[in-house]
Amino acid sequence: MVAGAWLLAGCVGTKPSAASDAPIRRIYVADAVGTASADFRGLNDVVHDTAVRALQEKGYVAVAEPAAAEAILSASWHRRPSEAGSLAGRVGLRLVLESRDGSKLFMAEPIDGIQAAFLTSARVADSVRSGLSQVPPAPLVR
Repeated sequence: MVAGAWLLAGCVGTKPSAASDAPIRRIYVADAVGTASADFRGLNDVVHDTAVRALQEKGYVAVAEPAAAEAILSASWHRRPSEAGSLAGRVGLRLVLESRDGSKLFMAEPIDGIQAAFLTSARVADSVRSGLSQVPPAPLVR
C-alpha cells in the first residue's frame, strides 16, 4: 500500500493534496497543542499515548524524533465560544497527518463541539481511537 491510499481516509470532508507514492511507515506523533490549561495537560498525554498505540496497532512505527519520520501526526484543540444558556465553552480536537513535504494525508475531528467539562481521559482516548480507525494499515515491509 502506498501513501496515495491515505487519500481514501478522512473524516471531515477536506480533500488532502496529492502525496508522493513513497510508502509511509514511520510516524512522529507530536504533542497536542491549542490549550495551556492544567485540565488539558493530562488530556494531551492521553491524546499522544492513544495515538501512538493506535498507529502501532495498524503496523506503523512511532518514532521519537520528527527527523526520523516519514509523516507527522499533529493534534490541536480548538475552543468554541460559549452558547447562550451554556455553562462552559465547547472544544474540538483535530488530528492531521502530513507527509514530510507538507501534503495532508489524513484529517479527522474526533471531538467536535463537546463541553470541556464532559471530557474525560476515557472519552478522549475512545475518540482518538475512533478518529484514527479511518487510517489504513501500514504497508507491508518486504
